Amino acid sequence: MRHNKIVKRTRFLFSAVVLISLSSFLAGCPRDREKPEPRLEGPNIIIVAVDTLAAQNLGFMGCERNTCPFLDEFSKRCIVFERAYSPKAQTLPTFTSIWSGLHPVTHNIQG
Repeated sequence: MRHNKIVKRTRFLFSAVVLISLSSFLAGCPRDREKPEPRLEGPNIIIVAVDTLAAQNLGFMGCERNTCPFLDEFSKRCIVFERAYSPKAQTLPTFTSIWSGLHPVTHNIQG
């Protein structure tokens, strides 16, 4: 009989704790949430990635030939990184690293 009383009391206390916790949680939730204003400004990031195109063949990187006139004009309004490094010599693992942020050893994509 004593065991039944302990079980009943434990269930009651557990139920009370759950009920009080749930009530406290719900009381802290705002009823009328204001929707945040949509963010009109954001980072404008464009990654131009061309397979097998060397920087020395681009006008904005010093080439005298007019090989890529659109990129030459576009680069005047952009930030150009002149010292970019590739994590791998093959295209597929390099692009996987660019988009995932993982090192080729971690994602193990083979080229």
